Amino acid sequence: MCASCAWPHVVSTTPRAIAPTCVTGECNGPKAPEKEVYAAVDAETLELVSRSKINPPPLIDHSRTHLLLVMRGTDQPGFVRAVTKRLYERSCTITTSKMIKLGQEFTIIMHVSCPPAELEQLRSSLCSRRLQKTVSGSYAGTSDEEGVLEGATISLKQIQPVDASPRHFCAQVWLTGADRPGLLYHLTDILAEQHLNIEHLQTELDEMAHSKRQEDVFYLSCLITSEHQPDVGKLRIGLRKIEQDHGVACSMDIVDVSRS
Repeated sequence: MCASCAWPHVVSTTPRAIAPTCVTGECNGPKAPEKEVYAAVDAETLELVSRSKINPPPLIDHSRTHLLLVMRGTDQPGFVRAVTKRLYERSCTITTSKMIKLGQEFTIIMHVSCPPAELEQLRSSLCSRRLQKTVSGSYAGTSDEEGVLEGATISLKQIQPVDASPRHFCAQVWLTGADRPGLLYHLTDILAEQHLNIEHLQTELDEMAHSKRQEDVFYLSCLITSEHQPDVGKLRIGLRKIEQDHGVACSMDIVDVSRS
């Protein structure tokens, strides 16, 4: 509890903000410590406080056109606005996306759906220079438009809806701990041995060189499925081996597919 009010302190569960704060932000008592207070926590504790639910891939609506859009250009204010404005004007919806700055480059990857009648106009609005069809069936090009999108590379791939196969197994897996080469490989090696399919996987690296904990922290969460029932006991043994060999925390929650 706060020293001078009735509001409790809570711990943020985002990987980059594990510090106690007052719910109201108006406490008169001692301020939350400015330095990181979880500098010495172990991998298991980090896994618990940073765990988040990872959702399955979006459902494909057969009545709309679905696209995988990838854009890369020089990082500058207004880049995302310029892209999403064009999507909005063509009545597009964005179901999932990832946008990140890497050096001087800004990259967008997103799943977009639009009315079929808007597809050609969308291609033209994203790139004034006609996009060229590649051997893989996607459309690619470089924007010659003046402004924030000048020189941006664009790739647009139409996704064909398919009927989903019945899932007899579904689980969420988390891995957290000091960053080491090969963590993703060792985990996916175990999943591949059980013929498990990764439907959604995301990772983050929390750079901790500025704090008392000198090792960077690696976070992974993924959703795995299968059309058959894997050997769950052998799968858990493999996850425990990763924990023992690499000093990380690795856990798995099985999802009840009968309710999905």
